[in-house]
Amino acid sequence: MILQRLIFGTEFGSGWGLVALSSLLILCAVSLGMLMAVTVKTFQQQQAVSAIVLNVTSMLGGLFFPVEMFSPALTKIAVLTPQFWARQGFVNLVLRGSNSWAALQKPLLILAAYSAIFFIIGWQRLRTSK
Repeated sequence: MILQRLIFGTEFGSGWGLVALSSLLILCAVSLGMLMAVTVKTFQQQQAVSAIVLNVTSMLGGLFFPVEMFSPALTKIAVLTPQFWARQGFVNLVLRGSNSWAALQKPLLILAAYSAIFFIIGWQRLRTSK
């Protein structure tokens, strides 16, 4: 992103908004990874489960196809994925050029909630597996 900005002059919206959104997305991914790691028994299971979970939720979240192309039923399901909310935040920042925290408030709160849920469930499973 830094090189794109320096070379092409690309604008990515609010710098602090981008940092906050990216940080919460990383926290959510790490929390989900921890949850998957304590749920499976073998490395092969981890590979299979993570490939299925990440590909399906990424497709549903609008990372492979625009959510606007989905049927109303799939759109309702897409809202249940963290990828959808990360995408919404990035769309608000980059494409819509919104520098307002109000535009990021809902995606940030939902990503924080997913991170907390994944972490708490993973932590509980880790503690009870000993």
